[in-house]
Amino acid sequence: MGAESIAFEHIPPGRGHATLPVHRILLVEAGINIVETMRLWPLLDAGHREVLLIVNPLPLVGATGAPVRPLALARP
Repeated sequence: MGAESIAFEHIPPGRGHATLPVHRILLVEAGINIVETMRLWPLLDAGHREVLLIVNPLPLVGATGAPVRPLALARP
């Protein structure tokens, strides 16, 4: 799952990151990876509504996240 935003949760001040329900449900319970800060508007501006998204994360052993090198393939 991906989004242009920096976070999937709204964390009230003072709560910290102790509870991240969206991360828990997607990552832990459903096994769905999260991609944050995607830059999607250039694809929309070019008229693309469907793309094949390929992400190549760095192979960091034991990490809970990693930068990716995204590649969006769109039909002409």
